[in-house]
Amino acid sequence: MNTHNRNFFIALTFGLGLILAPSAWAVTFNFSWEGDAGYRVEGQFSFDETTAPPVITETGLGPTNHLESLTVEFFDPGGNSLQVSENVVNGVSNYFFLTFSFDTATQQFQGVLDVGTDDGVDGDLYLLYDVQADACDLFQVGSPSPDASSPCTVTVEQVFSAPQAVPALSWGGLLLLVLALGAIAVTQRRLFT
Repeated sequence: MNTHNRNFFIALTFGLGLILAPSAWAVTFNFSWEGDAGYRVEGQFSFDETTAPPVITETGLGPTNHLESLTVEFFDPGGNSLQVSENVVNGVSNYFFLTFSFDTATQQFQGVLDVGTDDGVDGDLYLLYDVQADACDLFQVGSPSPDASSPCTVTVEQVFSAPQAVPALSWGGLLLLVLALGAIAVTQRRLFT
């Protein structure tokens, strides 16, 4: 392989590596709560552990700082699913009342956790967990609270940690590749003219 082809191959390999390299290391946690009356809440959330601060805090609507996903499902005492709430999808919160604070070292919630759906529609369900008060309340809009517990136990467990499945496009890597290929083309053209 001559020098020009070798340089081209090196630039191409390096550029593609920068473009296609996974940019995140996703970690996923499950959490669950069961109230005194038998209602149950199960949830799952994920974030990039390579960029997450010691405590992940999210509030309200719009782009999140660190959470990539947060889904919560509510069950009645018979185990029937009552509602699924996708509070965070692809790093964007769609729950106005979202309150989320998670210590990545202790893998426990802090402060207040407010997840679910509360669009002011009768039947909407949301869980309010006050860590300091050691109390959980399941609220149903338009009805008395169907369940609560104090002391409150919210179980959290890490279930998955891996590079993101979809590689992220790196514009810097793409630019480097184009510049390297352009430089090689100009060099080769000068050598053959």
